[in-house]
Amino acid sequence: MKKGLLPFIRNAIGVAACAALLFFNYTEPMVSLRNLSDDVHIRAGATYTLPVSVGKLFTVSADDDSLAVSGTEDETLAEVTGGSGGHTTHVTLKLLGVIPVKEISVYVRGEIILVPGGTSIGVTLHTRGALVVGISTIVLSDGQKISPAAAAGIQAGDLVEKANGVEIENAEHLLELCNESRDSVDLTIVRNGERMTVTVRPALDPADNVYRMGMWVRDSTAGVGTLSFYDPASNWYAALGHAITDVDTRSNLTVRDGEIVQSNIVDIVQGTQGEPGELRGTFNKESLPLGTIETNSQFGIYGKMYQEYRNPLFPNGVPMAYPEDVKLGDAEILTTLNKDGIKAYRCKIIKVNQQSGPAPKGMVVEITDPVLMAATGGIVQGMSGSPIIQNGKLIGVVTHVFINDPTKGYCMYAQWMEQQIQ
Repeated sequence: MKKGLLPFIRNAIGVAACAALLFFNYTEPMVSLRNLSDDVHIRAGATYTLPVSVGKLFTVSADDDSLAVSGTEDETLAEVTGGSGGHTTHVTLKLLGVIPVKEISVYVRGEIILVPGGTSIGVTLHTRGALVVGISTIVLSDGQKISPAAAAGIQAGDLVEKANGVEIENAEHLLELCNESRDSVDLTIVRNGERMTVTVRPALDPADNVYRMGMWVRDSTAGVGTLSFYDPASNWYAALGHAITDVDTRSNLTVRDGEIVQSNIVDIVQGTQGEPGELRGTFNKESLPLGTIETNSQFGIYGKMYQEYRNPLFPNGVPMAYPEDVKLGDAEILTTLNKDGIKAYRCKIIKVNQQSGPAPKGMVVEITDPVLMAATGGIVQGMSGSPIIQNGKLIGVVTHVFINDPTKGYCMYAQWMEQQIQ
């Protein structure tokens, strides 16, 4: 064979091999393989059929004995059956039984029973330390205006944890420590998650002969919301579906201690386009205590109930739906509008967002019930945390209203809230 033909033959073989690979890449088995999800969710004991042709090209195996992998009657598909719930395992597809070409994470889920909420609650929360909500000035005896806090670099939104090494209990305690030191106070503050120490030199306020640092602080808040659900297995509850934030700084409030109590709805302000409505509730020191507040996060508030919570509409609770269970269409929202207590009202899920992990805005709900629309105009403040039931399962809770359309609002998947329970 002439030497000049060898490069040509090699090139021809290379082109043919590339063409074969390209052709094989677009065959039905390979297209099916590429379209196969990396994550599969099945319930314990349930069976999932892999929507990809296997046959002689691919073999399927699991990395542990918690999944059963078997062929179907078709003998070209494989089925995966989940064992006990609450764990993750993996299934590997191999080309010709040798080359790994796809790995699928299989999440095997058990059934979780939750008691839906819907009860109106009063929320009282005391922060850890004192939150700076503004900078103020002190007018000295000579008329000079100063702000020691501003001079030290203090900003609205800073959380004051300690003064001269002593943990701050509340705003009054901070003032006491300030007047004990007078000349100089070392403050430990947290800003954007970072802890630092700054030195403030208080000034004597001639109006009342009290040393001040020139800043407004807040150590507590109160409001009305809705209980989302109760977990009888742990005795924990979830509520609101969003964090309690400071009205001035929009910072998430830290928790020193707090409590939820029974609230009575005394008035309803209807929502209109551009103006959210409100459920106006009342509670006081005599209101029935329901539980503690242990956590305040972007997924709501959480704590332990003082006693078992029961929903008269669902006394035995309902299964929690997983995100893939949620469908477009009819559902029910549970909430309290008056002394008659929890009622179920019609609504629709009009959008479902695919989420692989905890995040807000999982769904969009539209209120369709004429009774609820007549009373509130849609979703209003105070309804945050109201649970949504679809096909007998708790799918999520209302978190926010659309300002320009109060008939609609965002919901969070129940699973993301349930995962926050300690």
